[in-house]
Amino acid sequence: FSDHLDQISDLITGNDLRNIVLAGHSYGGMIITAAAARHAERVRGMLYVDAALPDPGQSLFDVIAAGGVDPLSVEGLESDAPYVEKVEFDPSGLTSIPKIYLRCTRSEFAAVTQSARQRIAAGTAGPNWTYTELPSWHVPMANMPHQVGALLAAL
Repeated sequence: FSDHLDQISDLITGNDLRNIVLAGHSYGGMIITAAAARHAERVRGMLYVDAALPDPGQSLFDVIAAGGVDPLSVEGLESDAPYVEKVEFDPSGLTSIPKIYLRCTRSEFAAVTQSARQRIAAGTAGPNWTYTELPSWHVPMANMPHQVGALLAAL
């Protein structure tokens, strides 16, 4: 996880990127959350595409387990370092950033993303959220690319 986060951070700072939109799909939600917290002044918006929505101190395995799913029951997911490493970030840096959560209603991870929907609806995920759904499987970029593109453009 730290290596993935550092790669994104290096890309942002190395190219002096500003006014950026971060998009994260699935595990990528972990990365964009930490990257935005690290570079909040450079981020214009965030799009979570059927993605993990972590709290500080959670790993991807923790997010999946919080959704009521055994992470080791997910096909292809193993207890590799990126998935068990805890993400540490200060959520206060994310409050002013507009965020969209796209939940795919036909996703094999619907139980996990349902918890993100509940957190956003209850306000416990913080402010500045827009929540939307698509009748898609876990990879809407493949079967509904125009709708995903429209969400990116909205940010």
